[in-house]
Amino acid sequence: MVKIMLCGCQGKMGHVIEDCVASREDCRIIAGVDINTADQREFPVYEKPELSAEKPDVVIDYSHPSSLEGLLAYGIQNHVPLVIATTGYHPEQIAKIEEASKQIPVFFSFNMSLGVNLLAELAKKAAQVLGGQFDIEIVEKHHNRKLDAPSGTALMLADAINETLGGQEVYTYDRHSVRKKREKNEIGIHSVRGGTIVGERRPLQNVRFDCRISRGGNEMQTITRMDVTNDVALVTLNKVPAGCEFTDRIFSALTEAKINVDMISQSPLTGPYVSLSFTADGNDIGKIMEVTAKIRETYPTVKPLVSNNNVKISLFGEKMPEYFGIAAGVFRVLAQAGAEVLLITTSLVDISVLVSAAAAEDVQDALKKAYDL
Repeated sequence: MVKIMLCGCQGKMGHVIEDCVASREDCRIIAGVDINTADQREFPVYEKPELSAEKPDVVIDYSHPSSLEGLLAYGIQNHVPLVIATTGYHPEQIAKIEEASKQIPVFFSFNMSLGVNLLAELAKKAAQVLGGQFDIEIVEKHHNRKLDAPSGTALMLADAINETLGGQEVYTYDRHSVRKKREKNEIGIHSVRGGTIVGERRPLQNVRFDCRISRGGNEMQTITRMDVTNDVALVTLNKVPAGCEFTDRIFSALTEAKINVDMISQSPLTGPYVSLSFTADGNDIGKIMEVTAKIRETYPTVKPLVSNNNVKISLFGEKMPEYFGIAAGVFRVLAQAGAEVLLITTSLVDISVLVSAAAAEDVQDALKKAYDL
């Protein structure tokens, strides 16, 4: 059993690593390190690694460049291997990492994604084949919450290309203040920050060599907005005759009563019947009861169940279709919050759940925390 100390345990990637470890039987997290120690997890959280009484087998770091010196000192003093995945280091800090690797095992990468590391190898191959025949430019895009620019991944690609070309290339980050032609040995690196962009990197060599990397569901922010609707009525009609005739009749009647229906869900066929659920504004509960009472005159088997004062919580993200496991991540958060979900509907870019008003605040807090909303 590998004992892990997780630095940056309260951040997004810290939560991802925690979930990964929880699904394995060959390792466990014995301690976390973070500036936020108020929120204790299933393991103790300390402000500094040396405060932990138990020695780990390895330290995994997804924290901040300012933590590097203390982390290296702890690893060297206690002979603990380090996995360093933090970005934003300046060259002097990278030199310190290299120096520490002479004393203890250190695995350091600007990006732990398999796809990005494959892209780095492809960029090396392109540089090797094309040589100095082309101008090289790297354009990277990230969401507006990205702290460092250029990104560690962009620098990782530049380093890979530069290494292949003999280490003589010069990185150019800003051209607006200099009026001159581009030098042949430049690698231009450009950063775009805006909206909810998921990480894109484009190494360009005269012609457009466009590479977009879709990474694991929780690695980048894919849920970007949460909407909340209060006072929602939930209507469930049991023992509804199968087929579209009843569905047509009920929704036509609701339309005539000027009732705006929102979430709609139908169960699988059970014998000759199905169950049909839908939501509407809680203020329309009286009109809904009138409509269902009238429709039961024609369909006496139908059994309506109505609940009011519910809350609809909708999560949106235009990048959802590009990732696996987004819904699974949402349901994991709901389970950890102890939420009882009354109804679920989804589309390619949203997940909506209906919960009771009593549980709504806890569910909202859990989702805000999990997805930084």
